[in-house]
Amino acid sequence: MSSVPKARRSNVSGLTVTPDKWDYYPSIERSDVKSCSFTNLSSSTHIRHSKLNDVHVLSENGRGSYIERCDLSRCTISDSYIERSRLRDSRASHVGRMDRSTASRSEFVGAQTVERSSFQDSRVGGQTAVSRSEVKKCSLGGGCRVQDSVLDRVSLWDSTADRVVLKNCDVKDCKMSKTNLSGMVLRYGIWNNGDLVGRTSREHEVIATSLEKWNAREERDAEAGEQEGQFNSGDPPHQAVNPFDATYRDAEGNCAAVVHVTPCPGRR
Repeated sequence: MSSVPKARRSNVSGLTVTPDKWDYYPSIERSDVKSCSFTNLSSSTHIRHSKLNDVHVLSENGRGSYIERCDLSRCTISDSYIERSRLRDSRASHVGRMDRSTASRSEFVGAQTVERSSFQDSRVGGQTAVSRSEVKKCSLGGGCRVQDSVLDRVSLWDSTADRVVLKNCDVKDCKMSKTNLSGMVLRYGIWNNGDLVGRTSREHEVIATSLEKWNAREERDAEAGEQEGQFNSGDPPHQAVNPFDATYRDAEGNCAAVVHVTPCPGRR
């Protein structure tokens, strides 16, 4: 079967269509589609105002189909444009654009735009925009802007990343460009070409330390809190009590440089 009639106000179930070439491309509107698979689609394919359950929509590379105002559950979407839709327990990869859509337990959660990027086991939300990037096992939120970057096991919040490679990092309120870091916790700093060149906040000191030291400090703070009968949640205080070393590492994890970050005079 190499063609599907236009489906309007229909129920489609248990259909698998995997031709090398479609006679013509399907148009589905105001329908319920369940346990179906459609491959080799193109931009001529439009799915609107429909409910999709356990559906595979796979377009030809670079020729994305259009999904608009749909409810998707346990679906796999590839090389498509998604607008004003809701995704649950779904996987969306290589999405041309995700515009005004929301998702839960999925790859994307309220992302603003996603262009020419690939994702794996990641969550993207909070009006974050991602373009021309690779994202793996990451959490992005707070209005991040990511382009031309590679992120691996990274938590990125309210930050910008341009031509950046990050591995196993925790980043908040930072601006980064042309930088390669691994195993770091970064707060309130501006990085360019791997160097700390400024700060993003007048209220907080820049924090740049290894993830290992950060975790050790959190453990000490937690133990101290338990001894005092208190429970502290969230990030440790951003005030730096003493100078500490910020260790920069290259992509292989080798130490590249050590920078001493000292609190401003007069601050606690």
